[in-house]
Amino acid sequence: MNPLTAVSRAKISRVNIRSVNIRSVGISSLSAIGHIRPSRTQASKVQTAPSVKAPSVKERAKTEQLDIEQHTAILEMGVAIWNQWRVSEPFTIPNLQNADLSGLALENVNLAKANLRGTKLDRAYLYDADFQGADLRGASLNHAVLIGTNFCKANLSDACLAHAYLAQSDLSSSNLTGATLTESDLRLALMAKATLANARIADADMTESSGLTPLQVESAKDAHLALLPADLKYLPEASCLHPKEATKERQEEKAILEQTASNQDSQKQGSSVALSPASSSIVPKVVQALDPSFRRLAV
Repeated sequence: MNPLTAVSRAKISRVNIRSVNIRSVGISSLSAIGHIRPSRTQASKVQTAPSVKAPSVKERAKTEQLDIEQHTAILEMGVAIWNQWRVSEPFTIPNLQNADLSGLALENVNLAKANLRGTKLDRAYLYDADFQGADLRGASLNHAVLIGTNFCKANLSDACLAHAYLAQSDLSSSNLTGATLTESDLRLALMAKATLANARIADADMTESSGLTPLQVESAKDAHLALLPADLKYLPEASCLHPKEATKERQEEKAILEQTASNQDSQKQGSSVALSPASSSIVPKVVQALDPSFRRLAV
């Protein structure tokens, strides 16, 4: 090939490349073939995404309050509409925190996994309702009808259930720590693995409850005042003693009182009877205070 021809062809190719309209081709296509590389400022503009501002505390509280008002309004429309909404929104957790639902008829309502902290449900009719896994901490359910209700794995710590009708309800694996169950009806209720630590169960009817263990009952308050199943051991009144120790203590006190009475009779007849060393060592202070003559004999 003639050298002049080769030089002329090279000049023509350079002219053709320079004459290309760069704007029409685009920076990305030219950079792909290696002729033009984008500048650093252009690359940063392309790669960086717009920053999303996190909502403030006030905005989150406002949104939560709107959810509570919206969910409360749906529930007040009726159980049928509420349960239908729960089916259509399976991933939405109902928020009814601190809502006032007292006296409502909510039979068969689906409140599983709902946020019911501090909610007022006093005297509400909740027959066969579903509270499985719900958060009911500090909720008020005094005098509520809860027959057949499902409270399995629900958190009822510090909740008030005084005079509530909980017959045939499922409280298995529920958390009743610090809850008030005074004079509540728990007949035929399932109590397996329920936590009753510091729960107030005075005058609660638990005679036919199933799944209760002595450890559960002993962890509660006023357990000696509750109506317990027959298979549970007797719990002494306001005592930390083991039941066997408490029974032994009562037998010893009874024996001392009987001996005190016999000593008083013998003193009247002019005779003196000495006490046994065992009885004199366990003389209750109450008996000593009430019977001065017995105190002299014990000395």
